[in-house]
Amino acid sequence: MEMIFDQDSLLRGFADNQYRFGYGVFFTQGLVLAFFLTNIEKHTNLFRFALLALFIGGIARVTNIMEFGIVSDKIVPPTIIEFALVPLLILWHLRVARKA
Repeated sequence: MEMIFDQDSLLRGFADNQYRFGYGVFFTQGLVLAFFLTNIEKHTNLFRFALLALFIGGIARVTNIMEFGIVSDKIVPPTIIEFALVPLLILWHLRVARKA
């Protein structure tokens, strides 16, 4: 595996910091979405905003891919989730909300 930044690069520390922060946010957002599922009809707007955040993150990933190409195979699955699964969750939620 080739390192993007060498060991002494300040950018390496910055990128690591950003990744750790991002993963913490993603983990917490997953907990929030799980919480909403327990009473989804009561938290409609917040649930949709949480999904919107994921979709906007997907837009950011796609713009990165457009500029730099696919720099790692590891970015493909989350991008697919953000552009395929998130819209499907929104459609599912619209259906569930109509029944409630």
